[in-house]
Amino acid sequence: METLFKSSPEGLHSLDQDLLLAAEIGKTLLEKNRELEILLKSTQDYADEKAAQADFYMKQVEILRESNDSCAHACEVLESTNQNLHDKYDQVNADYKILQGKNTRLWELINNLEKKNEDLNAEVTSLQHEIDEYELKIEEFEQHKAKVTKQQKDKSVVIANGRFNDFITNEDADIHSNGSIVTEEHIQQFQTEILNLKNDITELKVQVRVEKWQKEEIDSQMQDVIQENQLLHQKIAELNKEILEWESFAQKEECYRRIAEAFAIKHNIEIEESFVHTAHQVHSNGGLSVSPTTLSKARSCEYLNRVPTKDMSTKIIQGSNIRHLVQNSGAPSNSLLSELDKEYDALVKRYEALLEKCKQDGKFTENPERTRKVQRAIQTLSLDFSKLTTPIQSPIKPSKSLAGDGCSHAGTATSTDSLHSNVGDYRMLFSQIFAKLKEAPSSNSNNSSED
Repeated sequence: METLFKSSPEGLHSLDQDLLLAAEIGKTLLEKNRELEILLKSTQDYADEKAAQADFYMKQVEILRESNDSCAHACEVLESTNQNLHDKYDQVNADYKILQGKNTRLWELINNLEKKNEDLNAEVTSLQHEIDEYELKIEEFEQHKAKVTKQQKDKSVVIANGRFNDFITNEDADIHSNGSIVTEEHIQQFQTEILNLKNDITELKVQVRVEKWQKEEIDSQMQDVIQENQLLHQKIAELNKEILEWESFAQKEECYRRIAEAFAIKHNIEIEESFVHTAHQVHSNGGLSVSPTTLSKARSCEYLNRVPTKDMSTKIIQGSNIRHLVQNSGAPSNSLLSELDKEYDALVKRYEALLEKCKQDGKFTENPERTRKVQRAIQTLSLDFSKLTTPIQSPIKPSKSLAGDGCSHAGTATSTDSLHSNVGDYRMLFSQIFAKLKEAPSSNSNNSSED
């Protein structure tokens, strides 16, 4: 064999070429194997990230479902309390109407008693005039009686002296006896009339006192009724205040519902578009390219779990007269919605402009750990934004380093700029791997052409 190779230098040269070619092929295969291992590792990381993303969405769905159930329960409680308040208001209104009727009847009774009192006073005055007339008659009768007694004394003196014995006759005796009988009957009649008048006067005085006592009692009842009416007016005012509070609460719920509907429709459309774009890039590039704004737009919808849904707001609006007032409050809620939408659009535009700037500068790289940090920063940004729109607490708490008490949206955006600067290192790695794989077949074709 050695003699054969020594005798043929061309065979030795071809053997050296074969060894070099085998070494190059082994080297390229090792490099391609290493590149494929890196590619497999990156794809595994991408799959893990997608699994973590799916878990995150499942957790968000569970949180939203729990918050929806709790809000539905709270709405049922509010609806029951609102119904109770409405029933109580109807009952108080019915009692108020009954008291108004009673009040009118009492006023009618008071007016009737006053008229009766005036009539009795007129009767008392007329009786007083009659009493005065009877007293005058009694005085005249007393004077007449004194005059008659004086005449009788004069006649008795004449009889005692004996000057007029023949003058006394039977006619004079009859006249004297008849005069004495008439005077006694008149006296008895006048005395009985006087007694009757005195009894009538006492009865009238007693009746006047009784009517005064009844009038005082009616006045006291009227005071009680007036106090009850004042208390009822106070209760009605308190109920009106509570109704106004419920109306304002219903208006806030309607605003939150409209905000939730607007942002939910907008962000769902953005998420669908971003995922369609991602799927197209994955299909075109071999399943290794990811849209940089997919996770940011998806995570920016997270604050919606703090806003009640449409069904919950309609549950509160149903059941009372608050529905009409909530429907009439559409103009301010629309203005608030447009204002909040403008602020959110401005933040999203700033974020996308920052991403474009990082891409143009060539500093845009991604890795899973920094992507998660960016997601948390976006969550914090959405939470800070939602603090301006709703006072309802969210189950997701922002981090202390990103959501301080004195930070604004500008500060939060600047804090996220440093996080977005190094997002996605594996994309650069994928681009290098593709460049190597593209260079490998070109180098093989060049070697074959040289051979």
